[in-house]
Amino acid sequence: MKPTTAVAERADPGPGSSWWVPPVFRERRERVTFTVVVGAIIAIFATFAALQAVVIHGMELMDADIDPARNLAVRLVVNGTCVLVVVLLAAFGGVERRRTLAQVLLVALFSVVAGVLRLVLQLVLGVYDATSASAALVDFVTAVVVTATSFLFALGIVVLQRRLHEQEQAFVEQRVRASAALAALQGEELRVRREVSEGLHGTVQQRLVLIGSRLTALARELDAAPDLQAARLVAAHLQGLAAEVDSLREVDVRELSQLLYPSGIELGVLPREVVNV
Repeated sequence: MKPTTAVAERADPGPGSSWWVPPVFRERRERVTFTVVVGAIIAIFATFAALQAVVIHGMELMDADIDPARNLAVRLVVNGTCVLVVVLLAAFGGVERRRTLAQVLLVALFSVVAGVLRLVLQLVLGVYDATSASAALVDFVTAVVVTATSFLFALGIVVLQRRLHEQEQAFVEQRVRASAALAALQGEELRVRREVSEGLHGTVQQRLVLIGSRLTALARELDAAPDLQAARLVAAHLQGLAAEVDSLREVDVRELSQLLYPSGIELGVLPREVVNV
């Protein structure tokens, strides 16, 4: 016996399922999550890095007649530009959809690009001069490390999101299978009831009516029997009817009883149609 159409449709994950999410939507959600996480980490780093640099080098800037506010603004512009570039790389680079090796290579490439861009902008806008090579190198390495860290952390978030989605799908599928099995059991119960009803109102009832008619006829023959030979003949017919009643009891009634309460039900044996749901 097969489950109902509605349950069967829910049991088969696909576009017709209410919980089924198209792959394009899942990819878009993962891309948005990845981009937001990368952008948030990079933006926080860029802001605090600019503030920290101005605070640490504040005395040096005052001695060199450099306005700290201007220096902070320049650093924010540099870092903001790098943040924008990194966010664009995260949004359109497709790192979260690649395999592990490709992810590692892309993260390394994007991190170096962000570090080089930040270093070039700092040199062009006068944040560092030729005598500050060591400080510029430190900033370059820091930018590479922070960018790589933000990408890796965002990848971890995306992987966690995928696992949660898979667990949710498995839970929903389990509930759908349970609903399908319950529907199959209910359908099996209805089928058994219908067969029992048809058996009681069909074969059993007809045979009982026939036996009743023959008993009535034999009773009349017995009353009108002229001799012992006729009585014996009637007795033989009665024995045949008794055998037919025993057959009715042993076969038809027992089959109906088996339908109502199968012999293996206490052992947890389910119909094959239910097991195959």
